[in-house]
Amino acid sequence: MDDDITRIIAWIRKHALPSSFTKEITPDTLLLDEGLFDSLNIAELSLFLEELLGISLSPDEITPENLETPESIAALVRRLRSSGHD
Repeated sequence: MDDDITRIIAWIRKHALPSSFTKEITPDTLLLDEGLFDSLNIAELSLFLEELLGISLSPDEITPENLETPESIAALVRRLRSSGHD
C-alpha cells in the first residue's frame, strides 16, 4: 500500500468512522456505500488533502467517483500532483 493510501485510510479511521462501524477499511472499501462520508466529512477530507498532502480540490473534483474508495481518493491525489495542481 502506498503512503497516500495509508494516510487516507488513517484519516478515515480517525475522522469518519462511527463507533458502530466494525469492518476493516481497505483501499477498496466503498466509502459512500458504507455511509462513511457526509458533507462535513467531505469538507474535512478536502482540508486534510490540502494541508497534509499538498493537494487543493476544486468543487468539480468532489465527485462520487473520486471519493468512492481510499484508492480512488489516492488516484485523484496522484492525478492532481502530476498535473501540477496544488
